[in-house]
Amino acid sequence: TSTDIDPMLNALALLHGPYVEKRSAEIAAGEGLTEGLVLILASICVAFAVELNGLMPPTAVWSLLTRRHLFSNPDMVEVIGEAVLQRLEPQEGEPCAPSCPVGVAVIGPEDRAD
Repeated sequence: TSTDIDPMLNALALLHGPYVEKRSAEIAAGEGLTEGLVLILASICVAFAVELNGLMPPTAVWSLLTRRHLFSNPDMVEVIGEAVLQRLEPQEGEPCAPSCPVGVAVIGPEDRAD
């Protein structure tokens, strides 16, 4: 069956768009961009991509979030976005980390040898 991700993307924008809006206003007020904020936003994108079972990469999740929410300070969101995208893209020489744990399995009652 196909997965209609449009409602999920709307929920992402409704839940996390205001958070990005608030943080961009704080940065514009002079608080500065922190690595913690970049990590939080990058982890939201990775978690959403994992939830979609790899249907889209985390970088596309960030792009869709910024397109689906109307920000009052788009220039500041662009600065945040550059940092988030840089964090999401593997750096040269770094191995590409899996987006979900490898070797983790759920064992159900029928799988046990009781």
